[in-house]
Amino acid sequence: MLNPRITSVHAYVIAVTLLGAVAVGIASVSAEPFPGGWSLGVFVILMLLLEVSGTRSRIGGAAGSIAFLGHLASLVLFGPFWAGTIGAVSSLAGQLGLRRPLVRLVFNAGQITLSLCLAGWAYKALGGQVPPTFFGSNSGLEGGALSNLAFDLVVRDLVAFLGMVIVYFVSNSIAVSGAVALSSGQKFLDVWRTNSLWVFGYDIAASWLALVVAWFYTLFSGLDGFTRLGFLAVVLPVVVVRHVYGKLNTLQSLYDQLDAAHARLEQNMHEQLAMMVKSIEARDPYT
Repeated sequence: MLNPRITSVHAYVIAVTLLGAVAVGIASVSAEPFPGGWSLGVFVILMLLLEVSGTRSRIGGAAGSIAFLGHLASLVLFGPFWAGTIGAVSSLAGQLGLRRPLVRLVFNAGQITLSLCLAGWAYKALGGQVPPTFFGSNSGLEGGALSNLAFDLVVRDLVAFLGMVIVYFVSNSIAVSGAVALSSGQKFLDVWRTNSLWVFGYDIAASWLALVVAWFYTLFSGLDGFTRLGFLAVVLPVVVVRHVYGKLNTLQSLYDQLDAAHARLEQNMHEQLAMMVKSIEARDPYT
């Protein structure tokens, strides 16, 4: 007889994967022009490097990484369809390299694709340009001064980027927390608060580095030969972010352990006090 919890997890994984496939199919209808094999290959490699250096979440053993920097950079450069394709390919390759179970491999590819498509649509709905206006040579900079129209376009793209980031992290964390809650038998809100809420502010702040990644790509994509590999220099600040991300995760885990130890100590004190009261009452019931 099948375990109902396992059955529900598999059904959830299938549903999320199908939604991801449908989303990327819809995105293909209005996809941006093919960015080229070089662009796709570079971003797949970059996200693979970030994927394999993931961290463990505090509930359920789910893995987290800073591959979101590559995901968000590919969104603003290539749009939701190509970003979703890059995200799915890099996730599948990374999960295969780490020898993850098939159900986790399929789920991660599906939820990343779904999150990227939703975030890309939010970016476009808010008026964001692909690629951002201020990445182009026609950005409105004349003699060091930014025209009012160009300034409005820059603000529009930045606001759209912020909305895209929020949609990406919210949809991603909801999908992952749902899977963890089903597999662990815990409440969804408890899992989401423990694994995602505490680091949400840091994720939003760190996501602006995705614009740096995208800008580096734009800067080096016009060069010839191996000089285009200078784009990978962006990995250096990304490594710093990865280090901070890991330290935050470690500190929060230590805090959880300290909090649990404090709760156990408080419970022991209550039990000792109760035993003292009972012993006093047994010795002198009239006091």
